[in-house]
Order: sequence, then structure tokens, then C-alpha cells
Amino acid sequence: MFIKLVLISNFLAVALGQSVTCLNAGDNPSNYCDQFINTFCDAIDTENLRLNNTNSRCYNFDANNRCDFMAFNSYQDNTSPSSANCKKVAQEITSQCKYGGHGKINKAGPAYTFVVDYNDGPCNINI
Repeated sequence: MFIKLVLISNFLAVALGQSVTCLNAGDNPSNYCDQFINTFCDAIDTENLRLNNTNSRCYNFDANNRCDFMAFNSYQDNTSPSSANCKKVAQEITSQCKYGGHGKINKAGPAYTFVVDYNDGPCNINI
């Protein structure tokens, strides 16, 4: 059953034109960041970013660990990221990538690259 779900998930990702690249190493499993996906993606939905600029947020998972999220405007125009695309890509990252990763929806329209990364240490001004 698990193998069928993975195959279906991979098929849907390709059908949607979604590409995800996983990190090869890390501190902790990225699926701990699931609880922050909607908060991050909904918060950045209305913020226009200039080309090649980023919007990032850090969320404390507990006193010793954090989840770092980022949206990078890789489109050809100043525009805001899609909350729906952000959620699709972030959920794909946390379900398929043990240590986090980055990805985007590959189709016409605003192309943002989204990043999910789970790290040791709390959020602070130096991170």
C-alpha cells in the first residue's frame, strides 16, 4: 500500500509540473515542519517580491530546533507567490525529503522556488 501511495504521489507531482530537490544531509527530519506550512504560505501570499528577492520565516519547533522556510522569486516579474503552489511544494518536500529541500511548480505564471529546512537551534537574530 505504501509503495502505491509513493508512486501515485510521484505521478501527481510530475503531472502538476512540480520539481523538488532534496537535501542530502541535515540535522532532523523535515516532516516536523508540516505544522508550519499553512502559516508560512498564507503569510507570504500577498507580499510582492522583486525578481531574485526572498521572503523567509523561521518557526521554533521546540526550544532546541527550528523550521526555516523561504520563497525565492525566480520569475521574470515582481509578483507575489501563490499560497496554493507554496503549500503543494512544501508538502511534497516534507513528505519526500528526509532533511528538507527546495522545489517549484514548473508551469507558465509566477515561478517561485520554495525551501523547507529543519535545523538545530532556535530562531534568533543571527540566523
